[in-house]
Amino acid sequence: MRTVVRAVRQRIEIADDGQGTVEYVLVLLAAAAMASALLIWIGKTSLIPAFFSSVLRFVTGTVG
Repeated sequence: MRTVVRAVRQRIEIADDGQGTVEYVLVLLAAAAMASALLIWIGKTSLIPAFFSSVLRFVTGTVG
């Protein structure tokens, strides 16, 4: 009985070897999907040009 339990435990440990890598890849895919959705949404608005215009005005106002 002990050898069966030991063999099952070893089998479970071997099966979990690649789990961390799979989880890491899934997190990266989710982050990439969220970043892509955010970039698509920002691209459809005028947030980026307005942001850079305000930064440019601030810099030229501070320097000049």
